[in-house]
Amino acid sequence: MRSGSVSVFLGMLLGMIMSLFFSMTEVVRYSCLETETKSLTTSAVQSAFGEYNRPLWDEYKLLAIDTDYGGEAKGTNLLEESVSYYVEEDFCPGENGVDFLKLDTTDCAACNTIYLTDGNGGGFIKEAAKCAELELTQEVINQLVDKCSGCKDASENEIDIEEILGNTKESLEKTEEKEEEESLEETSVESQEESLEETSVESQEEKKISTNIQRQVLPRRKYFEGEVKDESKGIIASVIELENKAVLSQVTEDINSVSEEVIKNEQLVSKRQLQQGTGQLPEVSVTERALFQYYLTKYFSCYGEDLHENGMNYEMEYILCGCSSDRENLTKTVERLLLLREVENLVSLTQDKTKVAEVKAVAAAATAVVLHPELEEIVSYGILAAWAYVESVLDVRLLLSGGKVSFLKTPKEWTSNLKEIGTCLDTTKKAKECESGITYKEYLFALYTLESQKNISYRALDVMEENIHGKENYSHVAMDHFLVEATIRLNLCATPLFLSFIPLYQGNLSNYEFVSEKKMSYL
Repeated sequence: MRSGSVSVFLGMLLGMIMSLFFSMTEVVRYSCLETETKSLTTSAVQSAFGEYNRPLWDEYKLLAIDTDYGGEAKGTNLLEESVSYYVEEDFCPGENGVDFLKLDTTDCAACNTIYLTDGNGGGFIKEAAKCAELELTQEVINQLVDKCSGCKDASENEIDIEEILGNTKESLEKTEEKEEEESLEETSVESQEESLEETSVESQEEKKISTNIQRQVLPRRKYFEGEVKDESKGIIASVIELENKAVLSQVTEDINSVSEEVIKNEQLVSKRQLQQGTGQLPEVSVTERALFQYYLTKYFSCYGEDLHENGMNYEMEYILCGCSSDRENLTKTVERLLLLREVENLVSLTQDKTKVAEVKAVAAAATAVVLHPELEEIVSYGILAAWAYVESVLDVRLLLSGGKVSFLKTPKEWTSNLKEIGTCLDTTKKAKECESGITYKEYLFALYTLESQKNISYRALDVMEENIHGKENYSHVAMDHFLVEATIRLNLCATPLFLSFIPLYQGNLSNYEFVSEKKMSYL
């Protein structure tokens, strides 16, 4: 039987070599743990952000995490628990496996959070703009930006057509009343003087006075009472009659076909106090605003179409006006469209020399009747305003029926005739189709430019929230709890492994602590 021995020196040498080996192995493991911490954080956070709200994506092609997960919880606790869960899942070697890079979560926190509603809806606008940008070329995007700028310039030239018509009619009426009073006084004086003359002469003079009154006073009276077919009277009277009708009755053939849907929730995004994130959101750029308005025209319904099963039918009109019913929103939208078209049509009229000459001829004839040619300019302007309004009504009828109307019309695109304005009271009569014109939705795009960022973004979120509430298991969804960006901070720890084999460290080891951050954003 052989025997062996190990010298003390060799034993010490082997101990030192093994300590060195385990130490180097632990150093390598520590380095791997650092790398694994970053990889693990990325994997866990991406997995958690993969739990986006599905109806929001299906209906609106937007990504956001409902931090309440369909319930009524508040804050980011559930999101943090989800990230921690994925950390544990990534380290599950099975019953017989051993993981040398095992890490445990000691803390998880979401910071620098940004929700859809933050920054007056800036989070929503930026993500919607990103969605729209994927569908458009740079040339089209530039055109959208130019269109927004043009709409703002046009809004600065607002003209009150109703006030113009009222002032014109009032001036004519006051003049007519004054003339009647003067004529009656003159007739009274002449009658007293003539009573002293001979009967035969008196009869002749009375006859002349009577004839004079009939020629001068009665036509002016009949002018306003509608007993003569004066063109300017017909124009102004027809327009005033048209304006006195309910707005929707002017532009729709069947008023009963207008939707009566209402939005009843008093806890809408635009009305309640919203949850705020802790992150800093950059300002919305002009390009992002233009892209957002384009997005609204693609994913929200309006008069004549219905894209969603739940909520209001006229969603785009609600975003513009913010009233509680479809009928109110459509009414106010039509009023704004009429105003916009009136301004542009008045510009078109004043640039058409033929139409201006026609108006001046009518105004000259009208003022000659009342013997006040100095009113010709006022009457001319009133007739121009009336004509522009009538053409605007025809334009809106065409837009609501799916047609196109140019922003600034050419003479060939003009529809109404000055001598036949009364026929425009018929709601079946519409403007001519303009090949180079724009649709009803594109006009709504233009009107959005005049609204504040907060109004259009929050009202759009109202509509989205109501639609999602109609989905099964999503009745408690709140848009101000939809997270679009956050930085997740993970605190992880690991137990020293190979150093425990070294006698020197036994009982003196503490856990390794790692801190890792990962920013995730849908913006």
